[in-house]
Amino acid sequence: MMKKIFPYIVIILSLSLIVIGSCSKEEITVYELTSDVFPAEGGAVSPSHGTFDEGEQVTVSAISSTGYYFKNWSGNISGTNNPNTFTINSDTKVIAIFAEDDEDGDGVSDTMDECPNTPSGENVNAEGCAESQNDSDGDSVSDDVDLCPDTPDGESVDLDGCSDSQKDTDDDGVTDELDECPETQDGLTVDDNGCADNQKDSDNDGVNDDDDLCLGTPTGETVDANGCSNSQNDTDGDGVTDDIDQCPNTPSGESVDAQGCSDSQIDTDNDGVTDDKDQCPNTPSGEGVNSNGCSLSQNDTDLDGVLDNLDQCPGTPSGETVDAVGCSDSQKDSDGDGVTDNIDQCPGTQSGETVDVNGCSESQKDSDGDGVTDDLDTCPDTPSGELVDADGCSDSQKDTDGDGVNDDVDICPNTPSGELVNSVGCSSSQYDSDNDGVADNIDQCPGTPSGESVDAIGCSDSQKDTDGDGVTDDIDLCPGTSSGEVVDADGCPLSPIYLDANGVTIKCYEWANVGDTGEINGITYTIVDESMLEQMIDNGEDVTRICTTKVTNMRRMFVDISSFNQPIGNWDVSNVTNMQTMFGSATSFNQDIGNWDVSNVTNMEYMFINATSFNQDLASWNVVNIYFCDGFFSITPQWTLPKPNFINCSPY
Repeated sequence: MMKKIFPYIVIILSLSLIVIGSCSKEEITVYELTSDVFPAEGGAVSPSHGTFDEGEQVTVSAISSTGYYFKNWSGNISGTNNPNTFTINSDTKVIAIFAEDDEDGDGVSDTMDECPNTPSGENVNAEGCAESQNDSDGDSVSDDVDLCPDTPDGESVDLDGCSDSQKDTDDDGVTDELDECPETQDGLTVDDNGCADNQKDSDNDGVNDDDDLCLGTPTGETVDANGCSNSQNDTDGDGVTDDIDQCPNTPSGESVDAQGCSDSQIDTDNDGVTDDKDQCPNTPSGEGVNSNGCSLSQNDTDLDGVLDNLDQCPGTPSGETVDAVGCSDSQKDSDGDGVTDNIDQCPGTQSGETVDVNGCSESQKDSDGDGVTDDLDTCPDTPSGELVDADGCSDSQKDTDGDGVNDDVDICPNTPSGELVNSVGCSSSQYDSDNDGVADNIDQCPGTPSGESVDAIGCSDSQKDTDGDGVTDDIDLCPGTSSGEVVDADGCPLSPIYLDANGVTIKCYEWANVGDTGEINGITYTIVDESMLEQMIDNGEDVTRICTTKVTNMRRMFVDISSFNQPIGNWDVSNVTNMQTMFGSATSFNQDIGNWDVSNVTNMEYMFINATSFNQDLASWNVVNIYFCDGFFSITPQWTLPKPNFINCSPY
């Protein structure tokens, strides 16, 4: 059976009751039959019109045009019988619906189908072609079996539609057209030419790269089983290759020179002691040495760096620094105070002064480290790091104003004598807790933020709200606000009407009242409710300068007002729930209302019925809550732009 294709063709029949009188005693009632088709080119009805007596059997037939088939009856009769016989008992309207032919049933009408005879059940594109009928890359393999779409022009392909530039037979990541080493084993890494190490001998030494421990062998050199030549081997692991190593078998871990020799393998001064043990290198030729490789002219018994024949202080302890005659500080007492220089913390003690174990006399000590010697310091035990006066006293040791708080914590110096102070040395006449310049006893605004100017009672602008509008004076751009007025964050009276973020819709706040006005971009708008709006429409007034936020029902708002065509795209309909027949027979209306927020509307039945001028894009409308939309755009043949996408009801 042929598949049905829409749009439908509707035939509308209207019947008018005709009552025919006669001179006889009985009146015969006659009814009229009329017809129409949709679309007009889809077919015809026979008979298309006529008059019939009441109770008469009437038979009508739908006759399809070429390329169309009869779908069903509508109007005052229904069903799919063709012809259709019924008893006429009133004026009768008949609607015949036709649809375009689709011979192969692929959802594309025969007049648009570029691929007739599509196999049943296959998905097709807009031209009616399935993948089994297409060859997108022109390689002679249809898309439904082509494993390699987009084959470059002119390349030969296999039965799967794949050319060498699209295949990688050995799965090594290099296509067959570039692969110099086909049949690479699974899992091996290859180079740009598709070759793995077990397929290459990069240095041509006869050992494959995967076995070659010495890649890059110089040409012509003989290698071992690991692919290494003498110039690449280092048998003793000393960092010098065998071809230039003059000291083979260097002990592991020893440092070597350029010839591969370590200190344990050479005797630079030829004194019979290898360099690793020779403590006296460069022994003069012919001199006898001890086991350390030192001759008599090189010996320093106490190892202080001064030869024994010049050393005035033999037996210098190991590691101590000595002077030119071989004496260290532990062997000298330069100031003759009985304490050797290495422990004398006070060198240069005056002759005759008594010193302690550290070599210091009273004139040389500063026990508390305040920079004043003990013989002059009147404040011993000054805490470390504190500055002191000439007597060795710091602020933590002094109380200049005698208030019982030492100077180092006293933030109120010169407290009048006899006044009680707090822990920081301040009396009542001196304390200002928030540092605003106003003493605490008269400060009515404690806790003033740092740096803010205050008035005589210690209050800054950030602490005052002079006009009582809830916005402090420091940020209030509109001082003197009248009591009870609603203000914005700047303290200025808030307009009850505002422009939505979309830049189009005029809205008003919940607290605003019907009849309130507000100005936006130099235009004054008035807040209306449903009754005010209906009265304005009935009076033919301008309804473009109003706020409709408080309107919830727009049912039949413009019904039969054929002259209305005001630009009302700025209306706020976000609270409206019913738009049934809103523009019914408003035959002049054709304004952009695409920005309307209809998300709360539930009923749009016959909203635009017979709105014969309307043609606007309403695809962006949120109609998720619409459950009643029958006849939404009935009798709007000129409406070609996109319509809302209803998901809960049918607009037909």
